[in-house]
Amino acid sequence: MDVDYREYLDILQLTKGAFNWQFLFTRAPLGDGEFEPVCERIANMLDALPIMFPEHNYEPLRERFSARLRDGRR
Repeated sequence: MDVDYREYLDILQLTKGAFNWQFLFTRAPLGDGEFEPVCERIANMLDALPIMFPEHNYEPLRERFSARLRDGRR
């Protein structure tokens, strides 16, 4: 994963333990079809969390997700 332990805990808290957020910080090829269910869960998380927790900024995670889908292998 492309985070240290402190960042991991911060992001875990931000994402409220939602499944699959970790894939945003790995080299997993999210653009590949085998990761479609993972991407759906990440997209759902990024849609729901800002509504439930508007006091938090989820834009950096959205940007990272978009970049990962665009690049496919980052």
